[in-house]
Amino acid sequence: IRGFPGVHKETGQTVWHPPSTLPFKGNPHFDEDKGLIYLFFDEANAAQQSVLGVAMQITNERRCGEHLLMDNVIIILAGNREQDRGVTNRMPMPLLNRLCQAEVQHDIKSWSSWMMRSGKSPIVVAFLNWKPEYLHTWDPANPEKVIGTPRTWTFASDDFEDTLMPDDMKMVAISGSVGEGRAIDVGARRGGDRE
Repeated sequence: IRGFPGVHKETGQTVWHPPSTLPFKGNPHFDEDKGLIYLFFDEANAAQQSVLGVAMQITNERRCGEHLLMDNVIIILAGNREQDRGVTNRMPMPLLNRLCQAEVQHDIKSWSSWMMRSGKSPIVVAFLNWKPEYLHTWDPANPEKVIGTPRTWTFASDDFEDTLMPDDMKMVAISGSVGEGRAIDVGARRGGDRE
């Protein structure tokens, strides 16, 4: 995040060359005068403690070492919950104290709207509006290896609409994304061969 060290040509001192992919002041790849820039740290709570230390400085001081964030940058961190059994590390309290925290819930209406705007299968969208309990099937008390989530239903939708994939492979692919029972229910077998 800070970049890489180098030597200043005139002073001989160590300087840090910032990455071109981050919106630090002076980076010509970003425009500080045009709209908001969202700096998104995904899976933040899976990071090592040294990276979280940098995140504390960025969120609190809007800087990393000598590099200052542009004024139009909004910082967002995201990560899995501990109870979801994802890869998580306990976030340090000083970092948690620098954040406004919110838990995001899945929502069939928002997801359906996004799916339709994205050109995904209207059949899969209609099916999940009929069976909304299938949109997110994770149960920590009864974990399955393959679960339905908004993400995996998006994969299943792509496979469902794939006209080049043979039906038997389509059933395997969709089952691998959302589970065999849910794949059968959505009608992964195109020839009306639903059970």
